[in-house]
Amino acid sequence: MISKFKFWNRKPVENSIDIENLSVTLPKSGKEFSIFQIVNAMDEMEMKKKEDKDEDDEKMKNKKMKNKDDEQTELVMKKGDADVEGDLHNEDEAEEAEEEEMKKVKKNKMKMKNKEKEMDDCMENEEDEDEKMEKEKEMKNKKMKNAHFESLKNAPFTAKVENNTSSPFDRVSRGKERYGS
Repeated sequence: MISKFKFWNRKPVENSIDIENLSVTLPKSGKEFSIFQIVNAMDEMEMKKKEDKDEDDEKMKNKKMKNKDDEQTELVMKKGDADVEGDLHNEDEAEEAEEEEMKKVKKNKMKMKNKEKEMDDCMENEEDEDEKMEKEKEMKNKKMKNAHFESLKNAPFTAKVENNTSSPFDRVSRGKERYGS
């Protein structure tokens, strides 16, 4: 009976390749980076995403708590126990500050997404360019083969045959052909 699952053990590779010395040249910008630098940059991007997500979760919790507080303050304001002008002014400033922070976080997220899209596009463009180059080479080879085939095919019809037969009796004409007038 053949199992549908494949099992394997992961084992760390022990210095089979020195990653710090390997470098890559980016296709569009032409900049050269080591694999180690690229891995660290991607790790930082992932950590920023995680931090942004955690911050968003905290802000959502804070908003929920603030909404509950707002409901409670509204009840108190109806009873007349709170100073209406001071409370409302402070809440508006806090809401504006939170909105500005949320906008900054969203901008950072959009920048990160754009960077990821650019990296993906670079990888896709590189693959597309490789495929185009291979197709162009194949087409050139086919054209050259076809041209050579056609020249061989039409050789009997395109051959130039010179009729330079001279008789041994016409010595004067033979001399003019060989040596000029």
